Amino acid sequence: MSELLLPPAAWIAHVDLDAFFASVEQLDKPSIRGEPVIVGGLGPRGVVATASYEARKFGVHSAMPIRAARALCPVGVFLGPRFARYKLVSRMVFGLMQEITPVVEPLSLDEGFLDLSHSPGPPQDSRSVETLLAGLRERVRSTTGLAASAGAGRSKLIAKMASDAAKPDGVVVVDRGEEEGFLDPMPVRALWGVGPATADRLSRYGVTTVKQLRSLDRHQLVRLLGQSHGNLLYGFARGDDRRSVQPSRERKSIGCERTFAADLHGRHDVHAALLHIAAEAASRLVQHHSAGRTITLKVRYSDFSTTTHSVTTRLATADPDTIRGAVLKLADHVEFWRGVRLLGVSISGLSGAWQGVLPLRFSLPEGTAEPPAPATPAVAVRESFVPGEDVVHPVYGRGWVRSVDRYWITVQFETLDTGVGFSKTFSSDYRGLELYAWPTSFPDPGIA
Repeated sequence: MSELLLPPAAWIAHVDLDAFFASVEQLDKPSIRGEPVIVGGLGPRGVVATASYEARKFGVHSAMPIRAARALCPVGVFLGPRFARYKLVSRMVFGLMQEITPVVEPLSLDEGFLDLSHSPGPPQDSRSVETLLAGLRERVRSTTGLAASAGAGRSKLIAKMASDAAKPDGVVVVDRGEEEGFLDPMPVRALWGVGPATADRLSRYGVTTVKQLRSLDRHQLVRLLGQSHGNLLYGFARGDDRRSVQPSRERKSIGCERTFAADLHGRHDVHAALLHIAAEAASRLVQHHSAGRTITLKVRYSDFSTTTHSVTTRLATADPDTIRGAVLKLADHVEFWRGVRLLGVSISGLSGAWQGVLPLRFSLPEGTAEPPAPATPAVAVRESFVPGEDVVHPVYGRGWVRSVDRYWITVQFETLDTGVGFSKTFSSDYRGLELYAWPTSFPDPGIA
């Protein structure tokens, strides 16, 4: 094994919350604990974001079309995501990680890397690393009620693969000198940088495991996969990953995109959708205290072909009117005669300096109506709800939407702290339910 990677005392850990979205739903909704829970887009073109382990027994997995998940698991509980709640729990967990070490790199809401060499009294051997991670997992469970898996090794690659091997709800630490034995039986698809196309190309040469991959020399891999990719996988097959844990990763773009339940047709429908998507992208810029110079329109048609069109300006902006005008100007490139499946707007070339407006102002096309300003009350009355959403009733209190159809809405009145509650059904035009807004700071981890 190469000893050129990290100092001998360095340990990298990876912590991953198990089936995060689905686990939070089961935690907050006592009546569905132990049930197959699927979280994702509930429309005909929705995809699965997370499936509980009970749902995975039916073959349901993330990124699967929601229609396929319903066919595989007709008894499943299908819920829309509640990102405000997930973000609150995520901040609690990352706060606990930062009590272990200040050097934490978030990868998403539910996983991150930790450089344990910056811990107070950093661990020196695998046993002390395992003890440290076991303590962190216990604090995560006692604080949030959720299970986490953790892995550790001398590199980010080993740590991530170790946490995958630890799932669900376990710890795996790969000691120094044991990396090749740990990697050898793994399929090459388990390595970063090996997607379906690369795996297929390698399989033609009889390479399906990491051990077989390591049997190829550097020149063979470079000839097969190219200079950059070949050198990368040559190192990964040997556990060689020199990337350090980066506590703050620079955001390259901010945006918003929507996949539509039915294809959009014609200029009017596309423009109407873009006005709202651009407004949301501008709102996210403001939330991140940022501005950008390059505005990009993404269009995916019904045949899944995708095009992008961009404009770059001299000054950065987060001005909603400017961004919407630029997007509608870029929409001149859209082939309106084709069905549009997805639209997206992103802003890159980010800067903290917002100049307010661009030197070039774009006007809305004639006959295009301005979208209404978004309302942001703490509690909002909704015309309709999505299964899984938190609601408040003036008499029955807190609950969540169990099901919605054309005529009825059923609410389960329960919270994390109440135990299994009771359900009531209301007519679809009932106006006594209000949407519950999660706080953005740290109250107790349960539901008040």
